[in-house]
Amino acid sequence: ERYHTFRSVVTPFSNTSFGTALNQNVTFGGTPELIFDGGSGGTEWTGTAISGTWDFADAGKVTITSANNNDAAIFDDAGTINMTNYTAITGKVQLSTYSPLANSMILQFGLAGVAKGNTIDLNDYIDTGDFAEQSFVIQKQDLGIDNETVDDMTITITKSSGPKPTIAFDDFQIEETGTPAVFSLF
Repeated sequence: ERYHTFRSVVTPFSNTSFGTALNQNVTFGGTPELIFDGGSGGTEWTGTAISGTWDFADAGKVTITSANNNDAAIFDDAGTINMTNYTAITGKVQLSTYSPLANSMILQFGLAGVAKGNTIDLNDYIDTGDFAEQSFVIQKQDLGIDNETVDDMTITITKSSGPKPTIAFDDFQIEETGTPAVFSLF
């Protein structure tokens, strides 16, 4: 058997504006479109459980408890939102019981019940090993809704094995101005 020599390579994350300085204070402005904040204020989209045990006003959060595979909730807006006028989706999530190997949190936007754009897995935007509340930012391009009109958002929890997940969501909104900072490997 041949002797193999492996060469270590360090490749930093980089951003076209900030370089490799990851410590950026990226903020949003304008008037965001509030999807939900657990009933703690503002005009929210209407949340409805499709399946599972959802609490839409759990101490200011939206919580799914002991989720089964494909438990889902939908949030409907009274009007429509033209995503051309917005930049990103932000929110907070707190994992209580969760296994990233067996669970996913799938987000999808739609119009009149018809899916628009792409589904995304929130596992790709948070630290799934951190059980403290954490914030996330999703560029609208990742959702494939750059120029779409939407009026609903669905959260679906998937579970392939293990304990049933319990997750709390908060402060979901569509940001009007500002640009998320994306760092990539080059």
